[in-house]
Amino acid sequence: MSVAISASHRGTLVLPTREDAIPTRPRTSTSWVLFAGLAAGLLLASCEPEPAPDEPAVPDPPEIEEEDPDEPDEPEEPEEAAVEPLSGEPTTQDREDPGEVGRLAVTDVEVAAHEGFDRVVLHVEGEGVPGWFIRYEEEPIADPAGEPMSVAGEAFLRVAIRNVALPPDLPERLREQVWDEERVAAPEDGVVQEVVGDAISAGQHGFYVGIDALRPYLVERIEQEDGAHRVVIDVFHEEPDPDPLAGDPSTAPREEAGDPDTQFVHDVRVGTHDGFDRVVVEHSGDASVGWSTAYVDDARARDVLGLEEPGEGVLEITIRNITPPDELPDELQTWDAGPIEGPSGGVIEQVDAAVADDHHVIVVGLPEELRYLVEYVDAPPGRLIVDIFHR
Repeated sequence: MSVAISASHRGTLVLPTREDAIPTRPRTSTSWVLFAGLAAGLLLASCEPEPAPDEPAVPDPPEIEEEDPDEPDEPEEPEEAAVEPLSGEPTTQDREDPGEVGRLAVTDVEVAAHEGFDRVVLHVEGEGVPGWFIRYEEEPIADPAGEPMSVAGEAFLRVAIRNVALPPDLPERLREQVWDEERVAAPEDGVVQEVVGDAISAGQHGFYVGIDALRPYLVERIEQEDGAHRVVIDVFHEEPDPDPLAGDPSTAPREEAGDPDTQFVHDVRVGTHDGFDRVVVEHSGDASVGWSTAYVDDARARDVLGLEEPGEGVLEITIRNITPPDELPDELQTWDAGPIEGPSGGVIEQVDAAVADDHHVIVVGLPEELRYLVEYVDAPPGRLIVDIFHR
């Protein structure tokens, strides 16, 4: 059976009849037309190319924020100005200021480390002007109990703020503000180790500043706008190197009469410096002591002073006009910490002491009879300073 598509009826199928040879009038069929259109559509669809697989998305480039040249830069925070130390000549000697009598209270204590110095600030409020008495002590002793205190450090600066009152005697607004903490820690990068409070007694509030070594300091009183005061103490990092006594050193004896009075030796200190060693004999009392210095021979060193091995040079320092230890009040004690070894790097080998009658003898052992100078400082506390020069 054959299928022919008439040229005059495109898109119409013509089917033969049973008689096969007898032509008939062609008829159109709607269903066949639809079938033919569908078939043509499928044929065309099958000829279209397959779509390409999806490609990965490419992210958009980040946006770059353009700076506005007309917009001003944010200002940088200014650096903190360096704290300047107090002006003056730092010292390790005593400092004293009476202030003005009143009813004062220490209300706060601060410690800070700065470039080249540490600062201790005592805030004082109330009526009057704070005074002070400041000195280095051999060891921290509570006042007035006389008991040893625990203070960190190798050197101890005693600070007594004057013209203070006991809390019950203060104006009501200050009674609860009195500083009563036991101690204040110091920064780790400084020389001050801590500040420890002592009792309020006899119009003074005491403190100890523990320091890593004997260092020079300055003190100043600053009045604030509200009438309160700050007592500022700057402890300098550089260790002091004192100048030797002025004069012509020799090995000759020296002597001074002094004034008879009730006094006693309460401290002896030894140190070595550039070119000389220094012995400081400190005494208490209201008058000048008599004193003498001389090199002594082996016989006196052994028989009188009790030295077993006196060495080649024995310098005897005698402090006269003192009160015998058994006649002193119980709270006062004569220095008897010897014998003590001389400082490393110096010429002093040993220092010892003995008390006999009305004089106190300090014996300095040396490798030979070396030249020395003596100076007496008549300011409370009185001090006899002996500089022994190196070879």
